[in-house]
Amino acid sequence: TTHGPGGGVPIIDMSQGDAACADAMWEAATTVGFFTVTGHGIPEALINDVFDTSETFFAQPIADKEAASPFAREFNSGFEHMTQVRPSTGTTDQKESLQITARAGAMEGRWPSYPDKFHPTTYALMSASRDLAARILNILEPRACPTLPKGTLAGAHNLWTDDSQCTLRLLHYMAMDQKTREALPEGIWRAGAHTDWDCITLLFQRLGNEGLECAPHPK
Repeated sequence: TTHGPGGGVPIIDMSQGDAACADAMWEAATTVGFFTVTGHGIPEALINDVFDTSETFFAQPIADKEAASPFAREFNSGFEHMTQVRPSTGTTDQKESLQITARAGAMEGRWPSYPDKFHPTTYALMSASRDLAARILNILEPRACPTLPKGTLAGAHNLWTDDSQCTLRLLHYMAMDQKTREALPEGIWRAGAHTDWDCITLLFQRLGNEGLECAPHPK
């Protein structure tokens, strides 16, 4: 285990095997609350393909994006533009997103046809992400939930079933110049402080890109 810039978030190499990762992963999860994984098995080319596909989709006019993937609140799927309000701020997040929810029927009429590779690339990353998340849950489960039968947490996370809540979310933070930023009302955030409600979040980012700001663990 190593630490990233500033020494805050541990970096765990999963290529060394699950047993070798277990102690470091549990320590990070229960102290810092975040950790970076490398050697996880998801091809970098696939991740880059999805970033490129996402960039192409979000470059379209808002009306085209809304028509391509109309948002369905009952499924938490589809395209949203500056509609999410965080309880922590009471203001609208300055971003847009596209939620791909892997529940039966959730994406009917909501798979964008442009760019052409949108469906195959995002579908592939969804599957690979589910497998990685299941692996991490299996590593943490013996300590987090010692009374559960082995594989319970991972087994509760399936794709394209009637009750699945697994979601791949593509995010776009629109460029803002100084004048635009200064014109925003007080208290506006790109994304307000929040805690994800899921079991585990995998956050993908490219080298050199800024990521989300992590709050210190309350302990």
